[in-house]
Amino acid sequence: FEDFSPEIAGFAREMFDKKWIDAEVRAHKRGGAYCHGVIPQHHPYILMNYNDDIDNVYTLAHELGHAVHDFLARRKQSLFNYHPPLVAAETASVFAEMLLTKKLLREVNDRELKIAILTGKLEDLFATIHTQNYYTLFELDAHRAGAEQRLSSQQLCAMWDKRRSMWDKRRSEMYGDAVEFLPEQKWYWSAIPHFIHTRFYCYAYTFGALLVLALFRRYEEEGKSFIPRYIHLLEAGGSQEPEKLITEMGLDCRQQSFWEGGFAVMREMLEELKTLI
Repeated sequence: FEDFSPEIAGFAREMFDKKWIDAEVRAHKRGGAYCHGVIPQHHPYILMNYNDDIDNVYTLAHELGHAVHDFLARRKQSLFNYHPPLVAAETASVFAEMLLTKKLLREVNDRELKIAILTGKLEDLFATIHTQNYYTLFELDAHRAGAEQRLSSQQLCAMWDKRRSMWDKRRSEMYGDAVEFLPEQKWYWSAIPHFIHTRFYCYAYTFGALLVLALFRRYEEEGKSFIPRYIHLLEAGGSQEPEKLITEMGLDCRQQSFWEGGFAVMREMLEELKTLI
């Protein structure tokens, strides 16, 4: 964060200094990680289980991104509009992951670790952008059919298989013969809690990741002049529509070129990976 913005780094540092991060691994503690923004008058908390490996470093960066978003939004907005909308909720968190990725790639000399960083990030982006998109298509299928009749588990399995056949073709192109896809995967829809507890959430992962990549590309092109506009985006919280906020940054998210910038970031990471393998 310090390399990007001392102001943002100050918010992250305060989370450590004031012990607002519960990272200790304890018996019976809930798994996973979460940043909880309470109200604008109160600071956020981070809950996680830190095991001191590269995955946990990324998790911490992700949750600190959420905390930074909360700090910036709560100083400008009210209780009614400081939480960002769903499609923008992961902006600061995934942007923080990209900052970490670029810093590690600049400073790490170990070839195997660089390969692990690049493959991990690319697979994560693939899962977020591609897989979550298919989840949303399945969810649309299920709700459209469910409006006409009560659906059995076998009908839902058939719908999942229909979308999975499209998905598996793309996955086969990526994994080749290294991964075997089993018939039992038709039940995988039943393991995704979002379909029950937070319906139509998954598309936000796809949109959010693409948005962050496009913004990160602009940061790489523009440097420090980009940062005040990015901070303004986070300060807005949920007070304005995301499209309007992006427009105020001088960007047009209705133009294909805006989104292609994000794919260029992934393409460059892939090319760097090829040079290492």
